[in-house]
Amino acid sequence: MGIRMARRIIYITACIVCIFLYGITGARSLYITNIILILLPILSVAYAYIAKNGITIQFLEKTNTYIRGGVTNLSVVAKNVYITPVANLNIVIVYQFNNLRETTSKTLEIAIAGMNQYLFDMDCKLSHSGCLTVDMTDSYMYDPMKLFKFRLSNIKEHVLYIMPILVNPDYYGMYTSYDTIINAKEYSKTRKGEDVSEIFDIRGYVHGDSLNRVHWKLSAKEDTLMVKELSQPVSHNHCIVIDVVNVNSDIERSYIDGVYELAYALGNIACLKEKHFQLAFYKMQQQDLIFLELFNIDELSEAMRLLIREKSCESNVTTAALLSLSPFSFDKIYYVTNVESDMLYDLGNIECETEIYIVGDDKEAGNICSVNNATIFYVDCNNISYGLSVTSI
Repeated sequence: MGIRMARRIIYITACIVCIFLYGITGARSLYITNIILILLPILSVAYAYIAKNGITIQFLEKTNTYIRGGVTNLSVVAKNVYITPVANLNIVIVYQFNNLRETTSKTLEIAIAGMNQYLFDMDCKLSHSGCLTVDMTDSYMYDPMKLFKFRLSNIKEHVLYIMPILVNPDYYGMYTSYDTIINAKEYSKTRKGEDVSEIFDIRGYVHGDSLNRVHWKLSAKEDTLMVKELSQPVSHNHCIVIDVVNVNSDIERSYIDGVYELAYALGNIACLKEKHFQLAFYKMQQQDLIFLELFNIDELSEAMRLLIREKSCESNVTTAALLSLSPFSFDKIYYVTNVESDMLYDLGNIECETEIYIVGDDKEAGNICSVNNATIFYVDCNNISYGLSVTSI
């Protein structure tokens, strides 16, 4: 900023001196110099305006979804840089997680030299789950005299979804006697569902059907694969509630990673067991809880993308209070959060059974307490397998 201001002062001083000398001497050379000094800024502004609207910067990545952990290399291309044949393009890159209050930025100066396009790479750390915004809208360029600074126009933010690590359950111990009994009093006679304890119909195998649904005895008899259509319970529903609360340190940020991973793992177990469930979290734009009805792992992954895009709340009082006032009725609620508060204990007053998972450090991990209809489990953010071992989902 100081250098550019010095250039402006020198330029303006030169203009004043030339005009003063021309007024005194009337020399033709000074007249021509004055015209050049006046035209140069006009040409520089026109040149910079065309360049800033012509240059485009875009990412070449085929996917914007990554798994937490490690470092990834992002490829970026600046196109139409031949418009600016001087090295005066500065790319300002700002990295910001939606659940971190700190922002990391760096500036990259590109030597253009009349090229049509310029390809450069950026190393990006993926330490945490969440929505990472790579913002280059503050990138700028100078005119050839470097008197004026212009922000580039054709640049958009690039959003990366950093998905939590999917922790697989213990498949041998995943199914219990709870999954083999009929847990609904009646089933729909007109609508198929997802309940493994009751068969709605038998049909031929279609590509994409789960092998868990194959009726092996009937398939052997008919000499073709036959699958079971499952029943739809009239009264049933499970809900996984994710409550992510603001944190002030990078260490506590790992608690949020644990919440995402535990919720993702619980939803995966429900999908593997072919159980019908909903996933709920607080959406700031609506200032209310949203409930997503999920049936398979693809829908769960998409729901997790929506979840990690949301910013964390200031307090879990909001989510817990909205849940207690929700008009929906559930058979069971699985409540996952990173902060313990007195409001969580009030969830025990909800009529349905509730399991609360408080994800934190390893000091309290493994502790269990019960309040009315709620059972509270303390889970280590670095090892959520305990949460999977005690769940009844």
